[in-house]
Amino acid sequence: MLIILGCCILVGLIAVLGFYAAYYKLLVEPYSLTPVLFVPEGMFECLSILVMFFGVLQVSVYYALQRIEIIDDSEDNII
Repeated sequence: MLIILGCCILVGLIAVLGFYAAYYKLLVEPYSLTPVLFVPEGMFECLSILVMFFGVLQVSVYYALQRIEIIDDSEDNII
């Protein structure tokens, strides 16, 4: 789950940077405007809650993985 989360964050970051570059080239640069990066006040609080949520989810997955019993059939020759 952590690898998938990391890949999703990476793909999302690349997509946001791509959209921002397109926005800048198509709308800001032709009109000689000054771009302003808008970050709402609660954005960092929401991000910290999201990170905490995924951290809590990792605990249940780790506990479930520790309870898995591996059955090895190589010792039993049924032939």
